[in-house]
Amino acid sequence: MAYESVLECAVSQIGQKNDPDGSNKYNEWYWGYRAKSAWCAVFITWCFKQVGILDRLDGLTNKAGCEPWRRWAVSKGLYGTSPRVGAIVLYDWNPKSGDGADHIGVVEKITSSGIVAIEGNTNAAGSGNGGQVMRKTRYTSDIMGYVYVDTTAPANRVMVYGEGIAKSQTPVYSAPNASSKTRITLREGQKVYCYGTHSTAGVEYWHIDPWNNEWVPKTVLRNKKTYQKTVVFTFGYGTVNSKTGVRIHSAPGMKYTTEEVIAEGVILYCYGSHNAEGYEWWAVNASRTKWCRKTSLRNRVSEKRWHEIN
Repeated sequence: MAYESVLECAVSQIGQKNDPDGSNKYNEWYWGYRAKSAWCAVFITWCFKQVGILDRLDGLTNKAGCEPWRRWAVSKGLYGTSPRVGAIVLYDWNPKSGDGADHIGVVEKITSSGIVAIEGNTNAAGSGNGGQVMRKTRYTSDIMGYVYVDTTAPANRVMVYGEGIAKSQTPVYSAPNASSKTRITLREGQKVYCYGTHSTAGVEYWHIDPWNNEWVPKTVLRNKKTYQKTVVFTFGYGTVNSKTGVRIHSAPGMKYTTEEVIAEGVILYCYGSHNAEGYEWWAVNASRTKWCRKTSLRNRVSEKRWHEIN
């Protein structure tokens, strides 16, 4: 399933529990084996992965610890104390201990006395190591702060469900029925992708364009494959030109400079562009949180291409 946000993904997991051996799918994904360690932060990281935005946590080297999340957010200017729906929330059960954040979740709702959050590794008593994914009501006094990293899916993301090749020249329809023929035709041998299906009068139609109403009967295709993968659309690519590399910006503009530098010779893909300060800037990651000037790249090619992101 393609989730639109970390919150949506987290909600879908409510009810998940530790397996009898004390481990779970979240720890197995993160550690590569059936670890029995605390997993509230691992759960949130897993949700970022499912949404296809794990790259937004670049620089967070220990994604399994709550206090590392807080320190990373502070260093990025993404930390504060005002609740927001979709923000990552951090709790400190014992502020006097000085050991930092103890538990983590994602905010679903703001209430008069605190928040409602979706959390991994909790239980009915509200433990930070309870072995379940649950919806929890928390008071302001429990809350340490919030991480404001963008938790929504890339705007240009779509789900692909399969592919096939046209057996012969065949018409394309504007709706999943035989009475909506368009002037568009598929040529013999043309590959198309499936972005959704609908059956009319016993015929299954494939939606073959993610943004336009273009449909064909499934039966006109050969070499059909079905699968599920989330992809993003890129508009071109180029190679880092400067021997000193290219500095990455968090938004299109010189004032948004970061410490990250991409080395000479690395190929960067364009996930969107924006004109600012007299330059065309390319977004060079799917989340559109990393930008560089187009002129910093050589051997640029304008080419529409799909890239799988999870």
